[in-house]
Amino acid sequence: MIAIASLSKLHGTNEAEFAMLVSDRYQCQGLETEVLRRLLQVGRDQHLTLISAEILTENSAMQVLS
Repeated sequence: MIAIASLSKLHGTNEAEFAMLVSDRYQCQGLETEVLRRLLQVGRDQHLTLISAEILTENSAMQVLS
């Protein structure tokens, strides 16, 4: 596995939460940015008004990305 991501719409809203996991070997190569870009496009296509995620405080790379 290289990466996995999901976009889960919150029931009864136009909001969703995303989750992403990228294998250590493939981190910091731009894959996270591309996966997030595609998730955001899916959200736009679905007319979502908010996409959020919980990010660990020690995951500074992801905090910068989002």
